[in-house]
Amino acid sequence: DLTIYTNIFACSLTVDSGSGEVIVPSNVTLTVSNAVITSGNLRFKNNSSLVQVNDDPLINSGNISYERTTTPLFRKDYVYWSTPVSPQTLGALSPSSSFIYSNDGTKWVAEAKTKPMLIGNGYIIRAPDNYYVAGTRQVFDGVFIGKPNNGALEGLPLAEKKSYVIGNPYPSALDADKLLDTNKMLDGTIYFWTHNTPAKVVVSNQYSSDDYASYNSSGGVSAKSDPDHNDDPTSTLDKKPTGKIAAGQAFY
Repeated sequence: DLTIYTNIFACSLTVDSGSGEVIVPSNVTLTVSNAVITSGNLRFKNNSSLVQVNDDPLINSGNISYERTTTPLFRKDYVYWSTPVSPQTLGALSPSSSFIYSNDGTKWVAEAKTKPMLIGNGYIIRAPDNYYVAGTRQVFDGVFIGKPNNGALEGLPLAEKKSYVIGNPYPSALDADKLLDTNKMLDGTIYFWTHNTPAKVVVSNQYSSDDYASYNSSGGVSAKSDPDHNDDPTSTLDKKPTGKIAAGQAFY
């Protein structure tokens, strides 16, 4: 087995079957100029990154696993997800979750667990069914397994004057400023769900729109429901979006 403890740069990377597991820990970036070829195990821990220089979307072969750890959840809390690999089914990401939705720009659409996650699309997945309804929140560890997405990718078509849930399609963070600057159709602001407020325990499971944090060219604004929310741009207390959209993260 091999654990990469520092950022490294490679021309290409091959992990053969039977060679042991290669692990990229949290906050470590593996930069590869060309192909990533795996018949063995290449595992990326939460908040690690795979960055590739060659923009060919077909250059990679074989699977990686990419792990993401959520902030703590109650059973009725939702997380906004997007896949950094393909193929990846919704059920494989969260097998014990019964409620999964996408958004068609007008409404939430229930999705089957067997459905593949489309590249660049966003999905909301409720916490596993065995999590607590109230009391103590629990973290959830999601694992994506598939070929790492790379290069120039095309997502779903978007109609004007509608709001969609889309997501980061790569196993590394996106620069929100570059995303917004080069995609003017996104109207300049993106919104991140925080699930700060527990859902009201009623049939409709009401959620609060105050739980959205936002980001645009002026910077990040924490959710109104954040207990440390304020309008001081120098504050380090509240949880403002940083301008980096993490791997696996979807957003409005």
